[in-house]
Amino acid sequence: MEPEVASTLEASSGLRAPRDHGVFRIAHWSDLHVGSRTPGGLEVEVALRALLSGLRQLEVDGLIVSGDLSKFGKRDELMLTRELFDAYGYGRHRRIVVPGNHDVPPGTDGAMFREIFETQYPYVEEFGPKVWVAAFDSNVVDQRMLFERRWVNVRGLSLIHI
Repeated sequence: MEPEVASTLEASSGLRAPRDHGVFRIAHWSDLHVGSRTPGGLEVEVALRALLSGLRQLEVDGLIVSGDLSKFGKRDELMLTRELFDAYGYGRHRRIVVPGNHDVPPGTDGAMFREIFETQYPYVEEFGPKVWVAAFDSNVVDQRMLFERRWVNVRGLSLIHI
């Protein structure tokens, strides 16, 4: 395990509660940006492997990642992320992911993200015992991405339901 990541896990290990049948543990991450490097120079993939290993050691039941899983929304970045989740036991029924603005490449509508992670939005899913999660993709594609074929960050849309 990389020293930078190991020290983070050691610092958080004191938060570990005794395993109890009435407890459903969820980890929440965002802004992984697989395809880039950490401020310390590590490839994010290396850090992500260590973090996923730590989740397994902490017996985390489910993983929620709310956007920016990838650096540029490239197929290889998204596939690598999914493969790592799967390899560490956070397959389709143990993870919830929603795309962020970095996960929707220019000129697309997020279909590749939905295909790779086998999901549609919006959806509500029973994630654990008495744990329900509503997932929304609030990305709004800027028309300049579609017609001018240039990088313009998509923007989110506030979702209010009364």
